[in-house]
Amino acid sequence: MVVIDKQVIWLQVPVTIRPATEDDLLKLEWFGAYTCYRKLFQETYRDFMMGRQIMWVADVGDFPVGQIFVNLASGLGIRHRAPHGYLYALRVMEPFRRRGLGTALVEAAEHNLVEQGFARATIAVGKTNTGAMRLYKRLGYDIIDDDPGRWQFEDHTGKIHYVEEACWIMEKWLTLSR
Repeated sequence: MVVIDKQVIWLQVPVTIRPATEDDLLKLEWFGAYTCYRKLFQETYRDFMMGRQIMWVADVGDFPVGQIFVNLASGLGIRHRAPHGYLYALRVMEPFRRRGLGTALVEAAEHNLVEQGFARATIAVGKTNTGAMRLYKRLGYDIIDDDPGRWQFEDHTGKIHYVEEACWIMEKWLTLSR
């Protein structure tokens, strides 16, 4: 959106949903806002190269303005009724939100899971994240459990950060609908 003399002009730009590349890793830090996750991005990319994870990005002009990661070997301790992919780290840059990119990223991840023979997808959503909850419900996810949301990561300086965000575990049974 561009504002000129109090007129709003909506710009349309082409967006490509694609697997991440090594060149995306530093760009995923979004100009320093997510530098603390540098090592996490690098570890996820290594797992991606080994076939244990998938990293999807929404690309605008060779820059990732959105992302979703999928763990194919999730240790998430929920009802293991069938193989599942665990979707996480969904985010879209603020100027690109509410334009369908989050939906497109989730759908790309789900479609890829179906192609790989997965029967369901799971995702955790912070109990206070009403926007994400609304999105996941609209996409067919149901709450199946809750989780204290405790995890940790090492930032780019080597400092360990402990995170605690109570969350709902949601799941969706996948079907090949495309």
